[in-house]
Amino acid sequence: MLGLVSGARTFVVTQPVDGRKRADSLMAMVRDVLMHDPLSGHFYVFFTRRCDGVRIVYWDRDGIASGPSASSAGAFIRSSRRMVA
Repeated sequence: MLGLVSGARTFVVTQPVDGRKRADSLMAMVRDVLMHDPLSGHFYVFFTRRCDGVRIVYWDRDGIASGPSASSAGAFIRSSRRMVA
């Protein structure tokens, strides 16, 4: 069961990443590129370069948690719209 931190937000990263990156590398990107605190409890959504997978990483009480996922349709469709959090 997923326990959400009060006030946790979800951030969708618009730049695709290498699908082979591990959770610790993605959290380093959260810290170095997005300039966010990776231990904040927020959720960060990363899409693979081919848009055929998504990685969600967040800090859980026990450490970095991540979940790979694949689209049942074969690929995610990225919108050209940009959302600002």
